[in-house]
Amino acid sequence: MTAGPDRGAAAQPAGLLGRRGFVGGSLAAVTATAFAAGTRPWTSLVAVGDAPLAEQLGALLRDTPGVRAVGEAYLVSHEEHRDVPRLLAALAADLGIQPDGAPPADLGARAWEAVQADLLARRTVRLDGWVASPTEARLAAMTLLVHPS
Repeated sequence: MTAGPDRGAAAQPAGLLGRRGFVGGSLAAVTATAFAAGTRPWTSLVAVGDAPLAEQLGALLRDTPGVRAVGEAYLVSHEEHRDVPRLLAALAADLGIQPDGAPPADLGARAWEAVQADLLARRTVRLDGWVASPTEARLAAMTLLVHPS
């Protein structure tokens, strides 16, 4: 006996990629590239060197239309964080670092751990159809603020 099609699943026209498939495919591509480069999956592949903390935080996520959309949606619902020092203070608290100190060498690892902790604790924010950890949403907002188009 052969298995038939899943009767409970909605049919999707051939050649169209659904939202879940797009997000999954994008994450898979970024993860594969990042692992090949020896970095965290969502960490920017651009070195930021001795840049100020806000710029380094803004460079942790790739500057893509999706990241910009999440950042803008976050800022729409958190207007107070359009001010870089306020957003920097919130992110520093998320990462357990001083907002006016030197960026730690393990900044990317700290961000990754904070995002994972948010998700494990089921702390998420819904932003215009996106679901993200609050730390991830703040990082996307910082990307938008320090890299305006």
